[in-house]
Amino acid sequence: MATDVKVNSSSTVLPKAPGPGPWALEASHWSHPMSGFMSEIFPRAMPEGFRRGAENYGMLLEGMRMEVINHFLYVQILPIGAPIDAKGPPPKWLFKLLLKLHPRLRKRINRCKEVLAERTWQRELDEWNRSIKPWVVGRNQALQAVDIENSDDAALFKHLSECRQHLYDALVSHHTLTASNAVPLGRYLAKTTAWTGLPEHEVLDLLRGSSPSTAGTTADLQRLLAALRQHHEAISWLEFEDNGEDPATVLQKLLSADGELGAATNAYIEVIGNRLGTGYDVADRRVIEVPDVLLRGLAQSLQKDNSADDLQPEINRVRGLVPEQHRAEFDQLLDDAQMTHEIRDERIVLGDSWATGLARRALLEAGKRLTARGLIEAPEHLVDATLAEIEAMFNGEAGPGPEQLAARHHQRCNAHVEEMPPFLGSEPGPPPPDEWLPPAAREIMSGMGAFLNGNMGQDAAQANAAAAQQSADNGQLLTGVGASGGSYEGIARVITAPEQMNQIQQGDILLVASTSPAFNVVLPLLGAIVTERGGMLCHAAVVAREYQIPAVAGVPGAMQKINNGQRLRIDGSAGTVELLN
Repeated sequence: MATDVKVNSSSTVLPKAPGPGPWALEASHWSHPMSGFMSEIFPRAMPEGFRRGAENYGMLLEGMRMEVINHFLYVQILPIGAPIDAKGPPPKWLFKLLLKLHPRLRKRINRCKEVLAERTWQRELDEWNRSIKPWVVGRNQALQAVDIENSDDAALFKHLSECRQHLYDALVSHHTLTASNAVPLGRYLAKTTAWTGLPEHEVLDLLRGSSPSTAGTTADLQRLLAALRQHHEAISWLEFEDNGEDPATVLQKLLSADGELGAATNAYIEVIGNRLGTGYDVADRRVIEVPDVLLRGLAQSLQKDNSADDLQPEINRVRGLVPEQHRAEFDQLLDDAQMTHEIRDERIVLGDSWATGLARRALLEAGKRLTARGLIEAPEHLVDATLAEIEAMFNGEAGPGPEQLAARHHQRCNAHVEEMPPFLGSEPGPPPPDEWLPPAAREIMSGMGAFLNGNMGQDAAQANAAAAQQSADNGQLLTGVGASGGSYEGIARVITAPEQMNQIQQGDILLVASTSPAFNVVLPLLGAIVTERGGMLCHAAVVAREYQIPAVAGVPGAMQKINNGQRLRIDGSAGTVELLN
């Protein structure tokens, strides 16, 4: 972990840039401090996947660099042919000349034409379903089948090493495939909003139901719900809070039940139990570690109407607003966006979320053994050790002492993203205007740009700065991005740490810095979602539209201005959060 700091003239300790050029804080996904174990993996895996995807789609980018500084992730984007410290694009005439003369830029421009002609995302979706998904799921299942509790130390460390390598591979696969969803979705969003003048959330509503992984309509869950509906006593078990029962005990009753109920529960837990349930890191909880949340979600899912949502009237309405000469293109864009929508979450929940959970399982088992020997203070502290340090501790060699690991753990748990500057070095300059690009490259880069802006809320930065001022002037009304329409009034459940997930109750308004697909397990419980970061295409916005609940994303300062248990009124169309008490 990089922890270099410098001191300014006011004696404020500031992080030091890890190299020349601009570095931007990545807080839309990694709003929580990253563990030491994950810090060795993610900053290598994501750039490798991004590099592969950028090349495959003809993007005018070398790739990216990543560094973890004081537990938080900083990113540097690398355009092809640009100096590392460029303040923006060169003059238009020079940029046009570079596009003609620079060999790698010419190659990428030609690749953009091929991508649009062959619809590369369709081929990648076929590859995902035919070979990549079976590989990553099969590897997860093989690692999950290992009996780590009865393995000796050497076998356990070997297993942990294999989990770590598999996690790296799954992350590379995930980020290699990002463009297969991002480009068709970004093209659909940008063009349809321009043609129709509709709010983005209405245009994106037409994707609802095309991602079973997001909507919670997967076959294993539906099988379990069907079995529960035939077992009236088991339904009463889900009322564990009213009955004063321990949720772990209730889950074990379901797993041990005779017949189809036990078989369906085991099949569901086999798929979901070791996935992360609270984030992206090995420091986050697995679903099996939050049985109360799992059971409350099942109880609420039993009441949910799982009948297919007829979107055709909405599609016809939006299509009718598209100029007639563009309707055939609209049909193709919508088909591509719907077709690729599921890969966004599926590559996570079946890939790296599961792989990360398996690495956590191995870390906790290793931590339990090292705690029993007095080498660390608690099993959870091992997530802040490197693989080499863990090997040294198992081999009786010099490694971090219990106090050192405990201090690392304490430092990470008490690190706050709000204390980190948004940029290190200089602030990144703007990219070349889309209109400077040849038509095919413009299609690809503007589509990817629309996706990134919608995912991370980049286009909302100015609006959010104004909203922050408005929020300061009027403390009762906060403003963000209206990400999923509708209004709702309820109790805010502020989640700042994995161990707080079990506080979520039916009908709560989830308030978090950001969400990940790991949060899908709690979605049936929620009445609305508010996030401090992200935009129209962030995970929270996507799942809110799937569940047809209001959502406001990118609300500046929400985590500081809203108290846990406070009553709120959410307007997901206007993008407002009203504090009622």
